[in-house]
This record gives sequence, C-alpha cells and structure tokens, in this order.
Amino acid sequence: MTTETYVEELKHDPPSSGPLPWIATAVSLLLLAATGAYAWSAHGRATTAEQAAAMAAGERDATMTAAEQGRQLTAEANVRVQAAETARQDLERQLQAANDTVARLKDELEAKTAEAAEAAFSAPSAASAPSAVTPAAPWAAKANAAPPAPAKVKNLTITFDANSSYFPADLGGNLKGLADRLQPGTAYAVEITGSVGGDAASQDEDARYDRWLAERRMNRVAGFLQKNAETERLEIKQAFAANDPSRRVVVEVRPLPQ
Repeated sequence: MTTETYVEELKHDPPSSGPLPWIATAVSLLLLAATGAYAWSAHGRATTAEQAAAMAAGERDATMTAAEQGRQLTAEANVRVQAAETARQDLERQLQAANDTVARLKDELEAKTAEAAEAAFSAPSAASAPSAVTPAAPWAAKANAAPPAPAKVKNLTITFDANSSYFPADLGGNLKGLADRLQPGTAYAVEITGSVGGDAASQDEDARYDRWLAERRMNRVAGFLQKNAETERLEIKQAFAANDPSRRVVVEVRPLPQ
C-alpha cells in the first residue's frame, strides 16, 4: 500500500478514535514531505547536472574553436615565413647579380684605363714623324725579294705597383712596342711569369691574395698582347714565380717554327 492510497483510504474511511491513527497520519505526512523534498532535490541535482553539462559543452566548443583559430594562425604564419624566405632569397640573388655587374664594370674600367695609359705612352709625337714618305719599291722587286726573317724579339719585365694590377706609369710604351715588333703572319709562343711573394701552392690568406693579384697582372698583359699584336696567333702560357716579392711580370716571346 502506497502513501497516496493510504491517504485516500483515510479520507473515505476515517480511522477510529485513539492516538494510533493520528500517529499513522503524521508518519504518512512526514513520508510525503520527505518524498517531495527528495524529488525536489533530485530535480535540482538534475538541473545542476544539465547546466554543468551545458557549460562543459560550451567550454569544449570554445576550446575547439580556439584550436581551429590557432591552426589557422599557424598556417598563416607559415605562409608569411615562406614568403619572407622567398623574398630574402630573391634579394640575395639580386644583390649577387648587382655585385657581379659592379665587378664586371670595374674590370672593364680598369682595362680601358690601362689601355688608355699604354696608348698615351706609346703614341708617337709629331716631332718624330717622318718628313717625307719613302717611295715604294717596284712590285717586281717586292715579289722577287725573300720574305723577311722574324725580328729578334726582346723580352720585357714589368714591375707593378704594390697591391695594383694597373700598368705602372713608368712603363713608357714598352709593352706596346713589344706588340708592334711581332711580325704579322708569324706565330709566337709567349711565356708570362708572375712573381708571388710566398709559396705559390699555399692556402694561406696572404698567399692566395698574392696569387690572385699576380694572376690579374698576367691576364692584363696577356689581354693587351692579344688585342694589339697583329700576328697569326699567340700561344700564351702563364706561371708563378714563388718566393719572389718583386711584383714583376716577365714576358718572354719567341717565334714558333713555321
């Protein structure tokens, strides 16, 4: 028999007089009150649990949203970093190209300056020009004459200024004169030796600088001869003279067998 049924019976069939029925009625009312309180407490706990679940779901959704935003920000940062790296590489390539252009222009300027200085020293003066033109020999005499033997070429030693690959001011047209004395139609072997202050094979920084400077000096001499000598061909060889701090470049020219 439930409490509700008992209460209904009490309404239709009131108990007889005496204390026992009232006690039973009080107990029943207490049971009803306790049941209601428990039900209300259970309802409150359920409501609290639902609210806690809703809050947990909200926090979970907020965490997932923050994580997604973090992933997006990381991806954007990676894209920016990649773009910055690409831009840096492009700038490095442009800087390298600019440096190469500056070095090339500097070499061209040095070569033109050296050629101008050499031409200024080798240009004949007006006072030394011949006063009359020698009459040309008859054609028959030229045809019957034997071809001239190659003139004996004097060797040349050029002492460059310290830390410089420019032709020195005291060269005085000697290199141009050497080129002019080479016979057209004749092949020559040219040996160019550049002095190096230390060991020619050393990897020391000073030795590498000396080799680089000596090589520039020899290349400048070789380039001048190739440009100004009107010969059949020039076979040019270059070599280093080790342990020679004289800054000299020695040019040795000999005709090749016909």
